[in-house]
Amino acid sequence: PWCQALTCAPSCLACAPLPLRSCSPRSLGMATQQPVPLLTVSDAPPKHAESTTARVDAKPAEPVLGPRGQLAGISSPSPVPFGASPAPLQRQHDLYDSQNPLRIVHSHWASVKRMAIDDHIRMKLKRELTINMDEACVELPNAENLTSVKSLFNRHLHCTLGKDIKVATEHDFYLAFAYTVRDFEMERWKVTQDTYYAQDPKRIYYMSMEFYIGRSLCNTMINLQIHRVCSDALYEMGLKIEEIEEEEADAALGNGGLGRLAACFMDSMATMSLPAYGYGLRYEYGIFAQRIHNGAQEELPEDWLALGDPWEIARPEFTVSVHFYGETRWENGQVVWDGTQRVLALPYDSPVPGYRTTTVNTLRLWSAKSSKNFDLSYFNHGDYIQAVLDRNLAENITRVLYPNDNVTTGKELRLKQ
Repeated sequence: PWCQALTCAPSCLACAPLPLRSCSPRSLGMATQQPVPLLTVSDAPPKHAESTTARVDAKPAEPVLGPRGQLAGISSPSPVPFGASPAPLQRQHDLYDSQNPLRIVHSHWASVKRMAIDDHIRMKLKRELTINMDEACVELPNAENLTSVKSLFNRHLHCTLGKDIKVATEHDFYLAFAYTVRDFEMERWKVTQDTYYAQDPKRIYYMSMEFYIGRSLCNTMINLQIHRVCSDALYEMGLKIEEIEEEEADAALGNGGLGRLAACFMDSMATMSLPAYGYGLRYEYGIFAQRIHNGAQEELPEDWLALGDPWEIARPEFTVSVHFYGETRWENGQVVWDGTQRVLALPYDSPVPGYRTTTVNTLRLWSAKSSKNFDLSYFNHGDYIQAVLDRNLAENITRVLYPNDNVTTGKELRLKQ
């Protein structure tokens, strides 16, 4: 096929490590930056197949790449507001020549591929197609300076939490320190998303019922390579980093292997600088809290959000309506869906930093909210339970991970999830 002669463009980023059997001419897209061609090829269409084959077999010039395969020539990101919803899967085909699908495009996203591709070359080309933010990132806070870490910590303790060190609890210290560490990745998070919008690569959307994230503080410091300087800063302030880390609640939004696999996929894609987003449910209670009583295990609800989560950012402006139940009928030649139960899905975004890279991807978890939180008429008549019934029914969708499905209502709730 024609696509065996070309490297996948960013539109085919997801299939880079696989045989290029699912590509098509419509999958070719271009970034908006100035191209850095890996091989100088004439823009004129090839006259016959032999000339195309000769051009394909030519030895490409070695590109000048920085650490982890970064590419030069990344322009300033377009003014897209940080925190916006991921762009839809739309491609630009303005450089695609429908009359000549074998046309070779000048771009740092696409390089010439030989007709016979072995595994070594395929992995090399995959690395060349990986986005890296090193050239696009602005100057970040100086993590090597202990004074900057201590200054950020004190600012969050006093201004964000409104606490003095004399009355602050261990959890207050954890929150202030978590906000401090998050500051070091916020600028990278913004630049990463702005670069995705500017370059418009093909995105990966990973959907899972489980994301066994666990604790984010230690993982973030290790990935950003600031664990030692943060530990030294806390030591100088009379705090121990081990005690601070123990204050973090375990985001046990998974049941084991499936949830850990999803979380590891997100970490790996950020480390490889792949433009990826994770989608899941923001369960109010995790898997369960365990207690041993009289030699037997007791399962208790694990309210991991009781004291808040410093890593998540609510995005109420991107709330989505989801409808359940109802009936359909014909009206003016169209199907009308009436009598539905409307539930609002509120997204919460959390950063996913890559290991030893400037890429920070996004994990978006959805929380179910009622479109009618409170019925004042029922409340005024003394029916307090009915006044909040709609809210409870809606929020039950994201209340518990894997509700018991031995009863019909449990099966229905799982289907809603």
